[in-house]
Amino acid sequence: MKNFNEFINDSKKAKGKLLKDLKELINSKDNENILLALEVAKTQGIRFGIIKFRNIFVGRDLSGLNLAGYTFDHFNMKNINFENANLRGSSLAASDLRGANFKGADLIGASLAGAELNGADFTNAFLTGANLTHADLRNAILRGANLYTTDFTRTNLKGADFFQAEYDYNNVAKGRISGAKHLNKAS
Repeated sequence: MKNFNEFINDSKKAKGKLLKDLKELINSKDNENILLALEVAKTQGIRFGIIKFRNIFVGRDLSGLNLAGYTFDHFNMKNINFENANLRGSSLAASDLRGANFKGADLIGASLAGAELNGADFTNAFLTGANLTHADLRNAILRGANLYTTDFTRTNLKGADFFQAEYDYNNVAKGRISGAKHLNKAS
């Protein structure tokens, strides 16, 4: 029978191998492998936000994938493509999502609190009930987006484009709205 220290060492080795295997799956650039890796990590309680995995999603195409409920906090995800992806209830808090494509994405109830979203495109996205507190949405495109009950508290919206977006002005006004485009109280 193993003693406690042997058990811990074997567990650490197994977890190290699992992390290595997960990284290989994600680096394969095959979306089925990425989903498999994310599902395994989710069931095993592995957080990808740790240093070795911070940059694995830069510029990735995850368009159309069902990523509802996943946690992507503290990632570097610059220029990622989430077009038409299901991110309902997911967390992308404090992630670098500059230049990300969220066109038509379902972000209902998602958390993007503290995220860098400068220049991100949310055209026709659904952000109802999303948390955007303290996020940086400078120059973001929110055209035609559904933003009802979205929390914009202390969000930087300078240069953000709200053309034909659906929103509650009082929620949006909780953010820094100076310089926002197509924003009016009548919406």
